[in-house]
Amino acid sequence: MLILSEIGDINRFSSPEKLVSYAVLCPSTYQSGDILRHGKIAKQGSKWLRWILIKATLHYVRPSAGRPGDFYRRLARKKVAKIARVAHAREILHSSTEVCT
Repeated sequence: MLILSEIGDINRFSSPEKLVSYAVLCPSTYQSGDILRHGKIAKQGSKWLRWILIKATLHYVRPSAGRPGDFYRRLARKKVAKIARVAHAREILHSSTEVCT
């Protein structure tokens, strides 16, 4: 319910990438000329939406969750756990958008 109340009408986003950007789960980008750097996620946007998506990620990650947590476990081996959680939250939001539209 919290996700629905924070997003509102899902059809107002033309693509899943725009919804992920609205939730501010994408890394910030700094570009000057040909140099492109990605930073941390920004703190603008709905903190409640980010919070509930991270909590959903923690639910998916449990060993009993099985297959949905595989993406997180694969990332967690390569990266820091916090980065893997945000990436998995982004993936949850992206895939749920495709189902809803």
